[in-house]
Amino acid sequence: MQVKDSHELLAKLKGIDISQPPVVLVSGSDPSIFDHTEDFIRSQLLKHEAVELTLLTGEQNDAAVLVAGAFNLPLFSPYRLFVVKNAEPIFRYILSNERSPEQQNFSNLPEHTMLALYFEGEPTKAMLKLFGDRLIHLQTKNLYADNMEEAIRRAAMYLRLELTEEALLEIRERVSPREGAVQDALKRLKEMHTKNHAVTLEEVRDILFPKAGWDMFRLVDACFTGDIYTFSREMMKFSPPEDNFLALLKQLLNRTDELRRYRICRALNLSPEETLATVGLKNRHPFIQKKALKRLSDETQRFGAERLERLYEIITETSSSFRLNVPLDHQAVFFEKKAMDIFFQT
Repeated sequence: MQVKDSHELLAKLKGIDISQPPVVLVSGSDPSIFDHTEDFIRSQLLKHEAVELTLLTGEQNDAAVLVAGAFNLPLFSPYRLFVVKNAEPIFRYILSNERSPEQQNFSNLPEHTMLALYFEGEPTKAMLKLFGDRLIHLQTKNLYADNMEEAIRRAAMYLRLELTEEALLEIRERVSPREGAVQDALKRLKEMHTKNHAVTLEEVRDILFPKAGWDMFRLVDACFTGDIYTFSREMMKFSPPEDNFLALLKQLLNRTDELRRYRICRALNLSPEETLATVGLKNRHPFIQKKALKRLSDETQRFGAERLERLYEIITETSSSFRLNVPLDHQAVFFEKKAMDIFFQT
């Protein structure tokens, strides 16, 4: 039986007769899904059973251990679970011409004997045939961009974890496009998030992507919104050489140019679609587009044409000074003074 994703796999496992369990095969590029499946089998499916676990990781004699152990049921044996972390040598051994037909028939495992395998790659028909009708197979694949958001929402619902739209999109952009990576990320958020509100963008960054030093995007936002508290807090995190004022100034210049383009669009009464194309947001997520247009509208109230022109001058002058004559140990004080003059003086 082929299943399409890990949620369908777990749903199938919940309904099995554990005295005659299936063989579970997870294949492809996402070993985390196999880890989650193994954890579900051991902690949920077999939680009331006394389990004898045999863990096989791809060692030289693992295949012989599996073949000898799986079909020889000791008297008064507890429930037996064979977990194969690397099935490639197992398949090679079993499919060898030296094996007898009985040794290749894993559809006839004894009662109370469960086999779960992970194979990195796409299994052949001969591999799948070994398990007959007892097989439940999940072929994992990288998620396409349009599937990533769906996978995040589904995993969040399963974990009863509420995400803001900004937090969800940050996960979509920065987490590896694999179902297992999404589940790992959301489980970590679930463990670390103890507040009674939806997980925010800032919490996603702090929990999933912590780093020494400032959050450049939060720092840029603080400059353009006039949030002196957040600006000061992020500046206190300055940690060279990871943090770089030239990179920060480039981001500030990009945001200034984005605001300039938006002001031109408003002056010309362009449509929202034309405005998005002009400011460079045409291909972004609709939620991001809507939020960006609202942000730019608010920033227009703070930065008139004259102040925006002055902002260009100060950013380019400061960038030139950093390149030519401001020592590294003076850059933080130099930048803070410039930022206070242009961003936080009303």
